[in-house]
Amino acid sequence: MTLEDDLRTGLHDWAADVDVHSAPDLSAATMAGRVHRRRRNRAVLLATGLAVLLVITAVPLALSRLRDGDGDRAAAPEPPLVELYDLPTRGSLAGDPAFVEAVRALPWTGPDQPPGLPDPTLDTRRVVFVGEVPSGARWALVAGENTARPEPPLDDPALQTDLGALSDVAVAWFTGPPGATPEQMQLASQPRGFTGTQPSALVDTSTGDLVVVSAPGDVVQLGTPPKVLPDGGTTMSFGSVPTPVGVAVTRIEAEPGVLWASPPQYRVLRDGVEVPSVGPSSFGADAAVDVPLTFLRTAPPDDPGSVVGQSVDNAVRSVVPRVDRPLSADRFVVPWVGEVPGPAGVPAQVTLLTATVPSGAVVVQSMYARPLEDGGVMWSTCEQQLVWPAGQSAEERAYVLRCDVVDGSFEANTVTSLVVVAPPTAARAQVLTTDGSVLTDVALTDGVAVLPMPENAAQVVTRGPDDADLATTPVP
Repeated sequence: MTLEDDLRTGLHDWAADVDVHSAPDLSAATMAGRVHRRRRNRAVLLATGLAVLLVITAVPLALSRLRDGDGDRAAAPEPPLVELYDLPTRGSLAGDPAFVEAVRALPWTGPDQPPGLPDPTLDTRRVVFVGEVPSGARWALVAGENTARPEPPLDDPALQTDLGALSDVAVAWFTGPPGATPEQMQLASQPRGFTGTQPSALVDTSTGDLVVVSAPGDVVQLGTPPKVLPDGGTTMSFGSVPTPVGVAVTRIEAEPGVLWASPPQYRVLRDGVEVPSVGPSSFGADAAVDVPLTFLRTAPPDDPGSVVGQSVDNAVRSVVPRVDRPLSADRFVVPWVGEVPGPAGVPAQVTLLTATVPSGAVVVQSMYARPLEDGGVMWSTCEQQLVWPAGQSAEERAYVLRCDVVDGSFEANTVTSLVVVAPPTAARAQVLTTDGSVLTDVALTDGVAVLPMPENAAQVVTRGPDDADLATTPVP
């Protein structure tokens, strides 16, 4: 069992770059960053103040974008509300009352869980779904009273990014092997507060099994991998899957390591209107993503378990879903892997990775990994994933990163660095304000500089040995 679903749910960096004007009906959860803690090849939710940052995984997917005749976006209509967790039990095993009752009584707690999670009393629980999935495994969704609602003043909706935490309802997914008895069913997702009108979904990243539970009459649609256009825009299409009695039980392609990092996109339509929803919870074995890389500078040691190895691996995972197959080394270029300062003198290892897609556009991702005192590793993005239009190769570009390294404490102590990665021929970089005033002028070593973030920094000009301008790049 893994408990990382709340970290990964809705965690699709590419969604932040979706061109809603070219795909007005597309919705996707967006995130500017993510923090993972990996121990023994497994992610565990940080039971610290950083967990507050992660509740954005429960922010509902944006409603469909609608435009009026003048091209301006109009308010999207709201779908009828249905209390999903008051409906009768659904699924292929719903007709077995003894099995249903035994599943209802399964414990919501476990040794790997952080404290303070919902644990409904038995009299408030009901089995929403119980049935077999395409692999033959048995899954169940159980709902009950949310016993972990925030106390004042945190119960103010204005202070919550996860409104599900304020709901009276909590949900938990359980899974078991083919033919499992109720006693063999184990928690597959972290119990959490959940808005009672929102669909719930679970995906097995090993097999690709996927279940989406919604209301009878709803239509569930799955998204195809996004396509990146030459101008950097992104398009995506959705196709309907069978949804008898409001439950979709299906299977998607499970490429090793990719689903773990990038769960599938889905949407639910009710009377033709999209229902606010969140990305699926997920569980399953992790796996390395085997991608050939071209390093523009010295490659780090090939040690996936090291801090720098995890930085590289996580950067790869975040971009692979956007790249057409087959994967080849000429598509994946790593301009830089290096160190930036962190709190308490503990540095972080940063990987700057680019992926050139068939359209010629370049996807840019920067990730850092930093060791924790207990031997774990925390990782996050330096910058939100970017897509640059086709035209200039990844090797020719100048990259400017703002890297905020946090320490994992409740106070979230932070050290911020400005990272400049230019072609190796670049000799200097000037950091400018919006009016062109020079804040600092630094020498580049092999085209790279790491410096404390200057206040009011707006752009960086990189220069060659002859002082000629090479590129002007905005500061994120």
